[in-house]
Amino acid sequence: MTLHLVKLKLASSGYVLWQLMFLQGLGFIFSLNATSGHFGGTGLFEYRFEQYTPSLIFIFSLIWMMVVSGGMTLKREQKNLFSFPATRDTEATANGIMLLVYSGLGALTAMLLMFPHALVTRLILQTEGTVLVTNLSLGDYVIGLAATWFYLLLVGGIAYLIWMLFQQHVFVRIGTVAAIAILIFTPVNELTGAFFLWFTEETFLPTFLLKVLAVFLLSYGAGFLLLRRMEVIR
Repeated sequence: MTLHLVKLKLASSGYVLWQLMFLQGLGFIFSLNATSGHFGGTGLFEYRFEQYTPSLIFIFSLIWMMVVSGGMTLKREQKNLFSFPATRDTEATANGIMLLVYSGLGALTAMLLMFPHALVTRLILQTEGTVLVTNLSLGDYVIGLAATWFYLLLVGGIAYLIWMLFQQHVFVRIGTVAAIAILIFTPVNELTGAFFLWFTEETFLPTFLLKVLAVFLLSYGAGFLLLRRMEVIR
């Protein structure tokens, strides 16, 4: 039953792909602006360099993953399941599979956009002077794909839990907003920053993947339990 529900969700997820193309397209366009640069010189010569990176594509992909994760928890989405014989357990399991699928899709398209980004920036810079390009190996792309996939999965799992909390009682929603505000706008935000540095500063890929999986399973598992507490779909 779970696989049939996953197929149903995939068949009705055309709007998700449009959201992905729109947000990654925005990231692509904005990344055509230089992210950093420097200039200088003497009386005899002057120099200037600018750096272009596709990092904004990655950032907009994270935003997309937050939106998609939230869409799974909306009551409108849950009501659509009345046309399909499903339980809360099958729905929650299908949501977990969809998080894996969507994060993988977002990572793949983000990595593929690196190639046209490199081509366009080279064409732009060639009109202004010398172009220095960092050449990546196949292994670098594979590692980048895996890291991007798991970053999206991490953000998706945390966002899924937060959005699921917003579907609970009004007092739970207020408490969630208060907790987020405390984590961001108070001195406690140092702990929030340390939490994310725990991932970003990890240089050993297997350890990074294990960290992400642990946090994802905790976040998704909590969301799973919250969903089971909601009214049963008949």
